[in-house]
Amino acid sequence: MKKTILICTIFVVVICLVRCNNAVNSGGFAPVAFPTNLGIPGFIFPTDSQNIDAWLTLEQTDSIRALDSIYNHGWGIWAGLTIKTTDTIPSNDTLLVFETWDSPGFLQNLLNNTPGASAGTAHMKTIRNSLRIPNQLKHIKRINVINFQGTPFIKIFHGPSNCPQTSYSKGIYPLLVTVEYNGPAAGHILNNKLFDTSALNTILSTGVDSIPDFPNNSIAIKPTYEIIPKSAIQSGKTPFRIWTGPNFCQSGYGQNVWGGLVYIDGTNQEHTNNSGIDSSGNTGPNNTNTYNLNQFIYYVLTAADADSANANFGVTIAHAGDYAVLVGMHVTTREIERWTWQSFFWTPDINMPATPSDSYIASRRPAQITGAPAHYAMAIGYTFSWPNQPYTGGNISGNVVYAYNPFLEAGFGTAIFDASGSATLVNPKNTADTTINLVGCASNCMSCHALSTYTSSASPFGQPNPYIADTYVDMLTNANFKDPLSKFSQKKKLKLDFLWSIDDNLLAR
Repeated sequence: MKKTILICTIFVVVICLVRCNNAVNSGGFAPVAFPTNLGIPGFIFPTDSQNIDAWLTLEQTDSIRALDSIYNHGWGIWAGLTIKTTDTIPSNDTLLVFETWDSPGFLQNLLNNTPGASAGTAHMKTIRNSLRIPNQLKHIKRINVINFQGTPFIKIFHGPSNCPQTSYSKGIYPLLVTVEYNGPAAGHILNNKLFDTSALNTILSTGVDSIPDFPNNSIAIKPTYEIIPKSAIQSGKTPFRIWTGPNFCQSGYGQNVWGGLVYIDGTNQEHTNNSGIDSSGNTGPNNTNTYNLNQFIYYVLTAADADSANANFGVTIAHAGDYAVLVGMHVTTREIERWTWQSFFWTPDINMPATPSDSYIASRRPAQITGAPAHYAMAIGYTFSWPNQPYTGGNISGNVVYAYNPFLEAGFGTAIFDASGSATLVNPKNTADTTINLVGCASNCMSCHALSTYTSSASPFGQPNPYIADTYVDMLTNANFKDPLSKFSQKKKLKLDFLWSIDDNLLAR
């Protein structure tokens, strides 16, 4: 009883600290700092890199204790992101911590319109960050550039090819994202003008092969939303197509072929402890597969929100009053050299989520995570594979670590990925167990983001950076760090400290 009271007291104090540090201001809101004490035993942010590296080393001899530490850390980050502040916007929505952070577009405006903008630049916002088409979906066209340049592409795929033949239209809505940085990450971008191509070209000209490292308390996130029309939510049971687990088919396994449905009750009158789905898509809503809207993180679009989303999408997909429902979120922190990677996605059964999460990860979710945030499963990848490999000189053999957001990456097929060096030996003593990871359901955030680079070479097609599925990446010798448009491919690209969002948001090409 005393322990329960103590935990509750600590959590109340944390919430008060968040609110007091960012009091309500009718003129707008400023970015809220990540909470320093959440009352979660063993959770510290930022955690010293030596401690996280020790967890990764410990996995070889005591995997349960090592993974417990890793999972506790990932859940602690989620808890801090989803605490409510006392900040509101004109629609009177109360903002969560992550919703107050700065987007690339906001930082671009500061760099363009506020001379000398830096980490200390005070600013207030009155609207949410704009919703945009996910850049990784735009990057798909770059695969033709890669093939054109002769990058090796392995077409052999080891795994099932039983792609569903049926496409479903019911329960699928426009998918949009934001990218957001906490204060230390945003300040680092401003201080070093990392969205300015002239600044990146200057770094390249000195022979340096990487931008300055982000501080270890940096966090970058990609909240992912589906826009559900107001009319659908208010009419009653809205179908929503959900992730029930991977299919490693070569063409990718996107949401249009997922088989499961749940129903969202906008009146919030259904059971709150259910975990069922409509697995056929034809059963219809009932008490086991219907979920309250308040079991999702969401907000209602203002006219400005809708106009911004429509302008980015190119057609009208949103209207004022529609609902932006959070379906997932990539989260990365610079606590270790290759960053920590955790991805969250909505799940109907909070105790038995589908791969790339699992029931054990769910069992490690701390009691401080309640309500809608508890309905998100976690996939986590603090390494490429087990055993953990060093920054350079590592072994490509090992046990796979899959970590991805199904709503974003599961639809990627073999045409999307650069396959050079992608083999991962599940059993190094048996070459028959070789797995060629070439689809989104076999991907790892760390592997893909390891290749985030910038090159000053002119190209009519855009920068030919490849995506890669789960594999070890040597951060010094990987061939993708050389500019393929440079003669003899000797010129280095500029590594972007694992953040694709820098190359995606440059002010000038």
